[in-house]
Amino acid sequence: MNARIRSLLLALPLVACAASRSAPSPAPTPAAVAQSATPEEHLRAPVRLTWETLQRDDHHAVLRAHIAWTSPIELPLTLTVTLPAGVRLTRGSPTLTLQGFAQRPTQTVDHELAWDRTPDTDATLSLDGASEAMGVHATAMFRFGRPEPVAPQPTPAGPAVVVGGRNFGSAVPATP
Repeated sequence: MNARIRSLLLALPLVACAASRSAPSPAPTPAAVAQSATPEEHLRAPVRLTWETLQRDDHHAVLRAHIAWTSPIELPLTLTVTLPAGVRLTRGSPTLTLQGFAQRPTQTVDHELAWDRTPDTDATLSLDGASEAMGVHATAMFRFGRPEPVAPQPTPAGPAVVVGGRNFGSAVPATP
């Protein structure tokens, strides 16, 4: 085989490989992803837990726990009521095991609390479950009439942030 044919046979696969490469497609911007994604495409908790106040006075409350499986997971969950000192559970169980999604995808459990003096801390409803592959934890609070605490908000006290001629306002300085 002459040298010219051998060179062509060696060069042909290299040219074919180089020609088959296409330019990588640009990654979508976060704004494009946010606009195109439906709520079903976003990650969400597999179980939702809330505590609804059905009745309340100065020394007594009737609460309804709402447990809703948002994903069809078959994981037994433990529902636990933790009370502050001086508060009594007069109706309902302090601990209850709930079976998975197939049994009942939505469940409610009632609790009744009584107290002589309003406690300084919250009653906590927690939901926990675990397997080798995953775990679930959710909490809900009953605050005995106190407002929900508000997290401190950062104060924008730094220089103005200007990008591409657009002013985004003052920066929030990072503190160690």
